[in-house]
Amino acid sequence: MAVLAFFLFAPQYENRAEQNSTNGAPSLTELEVPNKAQKKQIQDLIQQIAEVETSIAAMKNDLDVLGKVQDGKTVINVTATYMGNPGNIENRFFINEIATIHWDGERIGKFEFFRRQARVRGIYIIRKTMTADSMAQAAKSGALEVPIAILVEETLDSGRGIVTQFKLPGPGQDSIKDYKELVESGQGKKEVATVYLRQVQDRLDILRRYLQSMRDTERIIRYLIRNKIKSDHYRYERTKSIK
Repeated sequence: MAVLAFFLFAPQYENRAEQNSTNGAPSLTELEVPNKAQKKQIQDLIQQIAEVETSIAAMKNDLDVLGKVQDGKTVINVTATYMGNPGNIENRFFINEIATIHWDGERIGKFEFFRRQARVRGIYIIRKTMTADSMAQAAKSGALEVPIAILVEETLDSGRGIVTQFKLPGPGQDSIKDYKELVESGQGKKEVATVYLRQVQDRLDILRRYLQSMRDTERIIRYLIRNKIKSDHYRYERTKSIK
Protein backbone atom coordinates (compact mmCIF):
# COMPACT_ATOMS: atom_id res chain seq x y z
CA MET A 1 0.00 0.00 0.00
CA ALA A 2 1.43 3.34 -0.99
CA VAL A 3 0.05 6.47 0.49
CA LEU A 4 0.58 9.92 -0.96
CA ALA A 5 -0.88 12.87 0.90
CA PHE A 6 -0.92 16.31 -0.60
CA PHE A 7 -1.61 19.37 1.57
CA LEU A 8 -2.06 22.58 -0.40
CA PHE A 9 -1.53 25.91 1.30
CA ALA A 10 -1.36 28.81 -1.15
CA PRO A 11 0.32 31.49 0.98
CA GLN A 12 0.91 35.23 0.79
CA TYR A 13 4.21 35.15 -1.07
CA GLU A 14 5.03 38.81 -0.48
CA ASN A 15 5.91 37.93 3.12
CA ARG A 16 8.25 35.03 2.41
CA ALA A 17 9.72 33.73 -0.84
CA GLU A 18 9.00 36.83 -2.90
CA GLN A 19 11.51 38.88 -0.96
CA ASN A 20 14.25 36.73 -2.55
CA SER A 21 12.66 36.44 -5.96
CA THR A 22 15.26 38.43 -7.87
CA ASN A 23 18.18 36.01 -7.89
CA GLY A 24 16.42 33.46 -10.12
CA ALA A 25 18.22 30.52 -8.51
CA PRO A 26 16.25 27.35 -7.66
CA SER A 27 15.74 26.82 -3.94
CA LEU A 28 14.58 23.99 -1.69
CA THR A 29 13.77 26.41 1.13
CA GLU A 30 11.59 28.87 -0.80
CA LEU A 31 8.51 28.67 -3.00
CA GLU A 32 8.52 29.51 -6.67
CA VAL A 33 7.19 33.06 -6.91
CA PRO A 34 3.95 33.46 -8.90
CA ASN A 35 3.82 36.31 -11.37
CA LYS A 36 0.98 38.81 -11.49
CA ALA A 37 -1.08 36.73 -13.92
CA GLN A 38 -0.66 33.58 -11.82
CA LYS A 39 -1.74 35.40 -8.66
CA LYS A 40 -4.87 36.52 -10.47
CA GLN A 41 -5.53 32.94 -11.58
CA ILE A 42 -5.26 31.70 -7.99
CA GLN A 43 -7.66 34.36 -6.75
CA ASP A 44 -10.09 33.74 -9.63
CA LEU A 45 -10.15 30.00 -8.87
CA ILE A 46 -10.77 30.65 -5.17
CA GLN A 47 -13.61 33.02 -6.11
CA GLN A 48 -15.20 30.40 -8.39
CA ILE A 49 -14.92 27.75 -5.67
CA ALA A 50 -16.64 30.08 -3.20
CA GLU A 51 -19.45 30.70 -5.70
CA VAL A 52 -20.05 26.96 -6.12
CA GLU A 53 -20.06 26.60 -2.32
CA THR A 54 -22.82 29.23 -2.15
CA SER A 55 -24.78 27.48 -4.90
CA ILE A 56 -24.61 24.11 -3.14
CA ALA A 57 -25.47 25.63 0.24
CA ALA A 58 -28.61 27.18 -1.29
CA MET A 59 -29.83 23.62 -1.99
CA LYS A 60 -29.37 22.32 1.56
CA ASN A 61 -33.13 22.39 2.29
CA ASP A 62 -33.75 20.37 -0.87
CA LEU A 63 -31.12 17.87 0.24
CA ASP A 64 -32.89 17.64 3.59
CA VAL A 65 -36.16 16.78 1.82
CA LEU A 66 -34.29 14.09 -0.10
CA GLY A 67 -33.01 12.66 3.18
CA LYS A 68 -29.46 13.58 2.22
CA VAL A 69 -28.60 15.52 5.38
CA GLN A 70 -27.63 13.15 8.18
CA ASP A 71 -25.50 13.90 11.26
CA GLY A 72 -24.48 17.26 9.88
CA LYS A 73 -23.22 15.99 6.55
CA THR A 74 -24.36 15.06 3.05
CA VAL A 75 -22.93 12.16 1.05
CA ILE A 76 -23.37 12.25 -2.73
CA ASN A 77 -22.45 9.44 -5.14
CA VAL A 78 -21.03 11.42 -8.04
CA THR A 79 -19.66 8.83 -10.48
CA ALA A 80 -19.53 5.09 -11.07
CA THR A 81 -18.07 4.39 -14.49
CA TYR A 82 -15.40 2.68 -16.57
CA MET A 83 -12.40 4.43 -18.10
CA GLY A 84 -10.07 3.20 -20.81
CA ASN A 85 -10.10 1.26 -24.07
CA PRO A 86 -12.84 -1.42 -24.07
CA GLY A 87 -10.63 -3.61 -26.26
CA ASN A 88 -7.72 -3.57 -23.81
CA ILE A 89 -8.81 -4.90 -20.42
CA GLU A 90 -5.31 -4.41 -18.98
CA ASN A 91 -5.78 -0.64 -19.23
CA ARG A 92 -9.41 -0.45 -18.13
CA PHE A 93 -10.32 1.06 -14.78
CA PHE A 94 -13.52 1.23 -12.76
CA ILE A 95 -13.97 4.64 -11.13
CA ASN A 96 -16.10 5.61 -8.14
CA GLU A 97 -16.39 9.20 -6.89
CA ILE A 98 -18.14 10.24 -3.69
CA ALA A 99 -18.53 13.77 -2.31
CA THR A 100 -19.11 14.49 1.37
CA ILE A 101 -20.30 17.92 2.50
CA HIS A 102 -19.79 18.77 6.16
CA TRP A 103 -22.28 21.47 7.12
CA ASP A 104 -21.62 24.46 9.38
CA GLY A 105 -25.17 25.63 9.95
CA GLU A 106 -26.50 26.62 6.54
CA ARG A 107 -23.02 26.94 5.04
CA ILE A 108 -20.47 24.43 3.84
CA GLY A 109 -17.89 23.98 6.57
CA LYS A 110 -15.75 21.40 4.81
CA PHE A 111 -15.87 19.60 1.47
CA GLU A 112 -14.39 16.15 0.88
CA PHE A 113 -14.10 14.40 -2.48
CA PHE A 114 -13.16 10.71 -2.66
CA ARG A 115 -12.11 8.96 -5.87
CA ARG A 116 -11.35 5.24 -6.20
CA GLN A 117 -9.76 3.99 -9.41
CA ALA A 118 -9.30 0.21 -9.69
CA ARG A 119 -7.88 -1.75 -12.60
CA VAL A 120 -10.48 -4.21 -13.93
CA ARG A 121 -7.89 -6.99 -14.00
CA GLY A 122 -5.34 -7.18 -11.18
CA ILE A 123 -5.23 -5.56 -7.76
CA TYR A 124 -3.91 -2.12 -8.67
CA ILE A 125 -6.05 0.48 -6.87
CA ILE A 126 -5.68 4.20 -6.23
CA ARG A 127 -7.79 5.89 -3.57
CA LYS A 128 -7.65 9.67 -3.51
CA THR A 129 -9.34 11.92 -0.95
CA MET A 130 -9.27 15.69 -1.45
CA THR A 131 -10.38 17.83 1.49
CA ALA A 132 -10.63 21.56 2.22
CA ASP A 133 -12.45 23.94 4.52
CA SER A 134 -14.76 26.61 3.11
CA MET A 135 -13.06 29.18 0.89
CA ALA A 136 -15.77 31.82 1.25
CA GLN A 137 -13.74 34.04 3.56
CA ALA A 138 -10.58 33.67 1.48
CA ALA A 139 -12.53 34.77 -1.60
CA LYS A 140 -13.89 37.85 0.18
CA SER A 141 -10.48 38.97 1.39
CA GLY A 142 -8.64 38.17 -1.83
CA ALA A 143 -6.27 35.92 0.09
CA LEU A 144 -4.03 33.33 -1.53
CA GLU A 145 -3.82 30.87 1.36
CA VAL A 146 -6.43 28.12 0.94
CA PRO A 147 -5.46 24.80 2.55
CA ILE A 148 -6.41 21.77 0.47
CA ALA A 149 -5.37 18.27 1.53
CA ILE A 150 -5.03 15.37 -0.93
CA LEU A 151 -4.47 11.87 0.44
CA VAL A 152 -3.70 9.18 -2.14
CA GLU A 153 -3.54 5.51 -1.18
CA GLU A 154 -2.03 3.30 -3.86
CA THR A 155 -2.11 -0.51 -3.94
CA LEU A 156 0.39 -1.90 -6.45
CA ASP A 157 -0.07 -5.19 -8.31
CA SER A 158 2.83 -6.51 -6.25
CA GLY A 159 1.04 -5.56 -3.04
CA ARG A 160 3.89 -3.23 -2.14
CA GLY A 161 4.46 0.48 -2.51
CA ILE A 162 5.89 3.65 -1.01
CA VAL A 163 4.57 6.24 1.41
CA THR A 164 5.12 9.91 0.58
CA GLN A 165 3.46 13.14 1.56
CA PHE A 166 3.60 16.23 -0.63
CA LYS A 167 2.89 19.68 0.80
CA LEU A 168 2.69 23.32 0.02
CA PRO A 169 3.29 25.42 3.16
CA GLY A 170 0.63 27.26 5.08
CA PRO A 171 0.37 31.02 5.65
CA GLY A 172 3.10 32.42 7.84
CA GLN A 173 5.24 29.28 7.60
CA ASP A 174 8.85 30.41 7.32
CA SER A 175 10.48 27.01 6.78
CA ILE A 176 9.64 24.64 3.94
CA LYS A 177 12.35 22.07 4.59
CA ASP A 178 11.32 18.46 3.97
CA TYR A 179 10.66 16.35 7.08
CA LYS A 180 8.81 13.29 8.38
CA GLU A 181 5.49 13.14 10.24
CA LEU A 182 2.64 10.79 11.17
CA VAL A 183 -0.20 10.77 8.65
CA GLU A 184 -3.61 9.11 9.07
CA SER A 185 -4.49 6.78 6.19
CA GLY A 186 -6.78 3.86 5.47
CA GLN A 187 -4.13 1.65 7.05
CA GLY A 188 -3.88 3.72 10.25
CA LYS A 189 -1.16 6.20 11.15
CA LYS A 190 2.13 5.95 9.31
CA GLU A 191 5.34 7.96 9.42
CA VAL A 192 5.88 9.40 5.98
CA ALA A 193 8.43 11.60 4.27
CA THR A 194 7.01 15.06 3.65
CA VAL A 195 8.21 16.65 0.43
CA TYR A 196 7.23 20.19 -0.47
CA LEU A 197 5.85 20.97 -3.92
CA ARG A 198 7.31 24.36 -4.71
CA GLN A 199 5.98 25.10 -8.21
CA VAL A 200 3.13 27.53 -8.83
CA GLN A 201 1.63 25.25 -11.49
CA ASP A 202 1.12 22.50 -8.90
CA ARG A 203 -0.95 24.87 -6.79
CA LEU A 204 -3.01 25.98 -9.76
CA ASP A 205 -3.57 22.38 -10.87
CA ILE A 206 -4.90 21.36 -7.46
CA LEU A 207 -7.24 24.35 -7.31
CA ARG A 208 -8.61 23.50 -10.77
CA ARG A 209 -9.19 19.87 -9.82
CA TYR A 210 -10.87 20.89 -6.58
CA LEU A 211 -13.14 23.33 -8.43
CA GLN A 212 -14.11 20.64 -10.95
CA SER A 213 -14.95 18.18 -8.18
CA MET A 214 -17.27 20.76 -6.60
CA ARG A 215 -18.93 21.50 -9.93
CA ASP A 216 -19.49 17.79 -10.54
CA THR A 217 -21.09 17.53 -7.10
CA GLU A 218 -23.30 20.55 -7.77
CA ARG A 219 -24.43 19.00 -11.06
CA ILE A 220 -25.44 15.72 -9.39
CA ILE A 221 -27.35 17.55 -6.64
CA ARG A 222 -29.34 19.48 -9.24
CA TYR A 223 -30.05 16.20 -11.04
CA LEU A 224 -31.36 14.61 -7.83
CA ILE A 225 -33.69 17.54 -7.21
CA ARG A 226 -35.04 17.54 -10.78
CA ASN A 227 -35.47 13.78 -10.68
CA LYS A 228 -37.52 14.02 -7.46
CA ILE A 229 -39.81 16.64 -9.01
CA LYS A 230 -40.35 14.53 -12.14
CA SER A 231 -40.87 11.35 -10.14
CA ASP A 232 -43.55 12.99 -8.00
CA HIS A 233 -45.27 14.30 -11.12
CA TYR A 234 -45.34 10.86 -12.76
CA ARG A 235 -46.67 9.28 -9.58
CA TYR A 236 -49.52 11.79 -9.61
CA GLU A 237 -50.20 11.18 -13.30
CA ARG A 238 -50.62 7.46 -12.62
CA THR A 239 -53.27 8.14 -9.98
CA LYS A 240 -55.35 10.73 -11.86
CA SER A 241 -57.78 8.11 -13.12
CA ILE A 242 -58.58 6.93 -9.59
CA LYS A 243 -61.95 8.36 -8.46
